[in-house]
Amino acid sequence: MTERVYVEPIKAIRDIIQHEMVLDDTQIIIFNQKYNIPKFEGIFIALGVVEEKFAIVKTWFDHITTTEWFEGQVVTSIQVDIMSRNEESRLRRFEAFVCLHGIYGQNMVEANMMKIARMPTAFVSLDDTEDVARINRYSFSININSLYSQSKTGIYYDQFEEPPLLADKSPAR
Repeated sequence: MTERVYVEPIKAIRDIIQHEMVLDDTQIIIFNQKYNIPKFEGIFIALGVVEEKFAIVKTWFDHITTTEWFEGQVVTSIQVDIMSRNEESRLRRFEAFVCLHGIYGQNMVEANMMKIARMPTAFVSLDDTEDVARINRYSFSININSLYSQSKTGIYYDQFEEPPLLADKSPAR
C-alpha cells in the first residue's frame, strides 16, 4: 500500500470552481488571505472552512512491512461566497455549485478520494450587510467527505523503549 498525498478539500473545491468558471487567481480566494474585493465589476468567490470533523478513525499494523497506518474519514463543511459589484454573481451563482458535479469536478474528487454532497444548503442572499453601496453577495455551504491517511514505520513489542515514569520519585518531606 502506498501513502497518499492529502489534498485539502478546500483547495480541491477552489481548483474545480476556478477551472470550470474560468476565473483567474484574483477572482477566487480562500478566507484569511488579506484580499479586498477590487473596485471593478466582475465575479469574485471566497471559500472558507465552516467546520471539520472526523467521521471514522482507524489504525492498523502491517506485520510484514512493519508499517503502522492511521486513516480517517473527514467531513468538511465549506462555505462558498459569490459576490460582485454588478449582476454577475446573481446570474452565475448556480454555476458555482453545478460545476462541482461536472466531469472535471468528479475526476478531481475521485482522484483525491473525496465525495461532494449532492445537496448544498440554500443560497442565502447576504446583500443586506452591504448597506447603501450594495455588493451582490450569495452564499451556500457544501459538505465534502475525504480520506486522510498516514503511515509510519512501526516497532514490535520487544523493541519498545521503556516509557518514562511520571510519578515523583523524590523522597517524602
